[in-house]
Amino acid sequence: MRISLESPAQPDVVQLIDDLDAYQKPLYPPECHYGIDIAALSAANVLFAVARDGEGTAVGCGGIVMEPELGGLTRMVLRPGDPAQ
Repeated sequence: MRISLESPAQPDVVQLIDDLDAYQKPLYPPECHYGIDIAALSAANVLFAVARDGEGTAVGCGGIVMEPELGGLTRMVLRPGDPAQ
């Protein structure tokens, strides 16, 4: 597995985030859904990492939004399955 800082605006990463939304949205009321969109994840103050398997497929991702006084984790997801594949 390889983890590196990458752009979130890639089709396989967008699919991971879409899958995360599809899983989470039914679990919480709309006012409790705080996911940020791809444009916000691409901002200069966001570090966004992608985990890829041996074939280069995106299997996980997550971001850190850096603010002057604090930071926050966002859009963290790992596709279910054997990470050693």
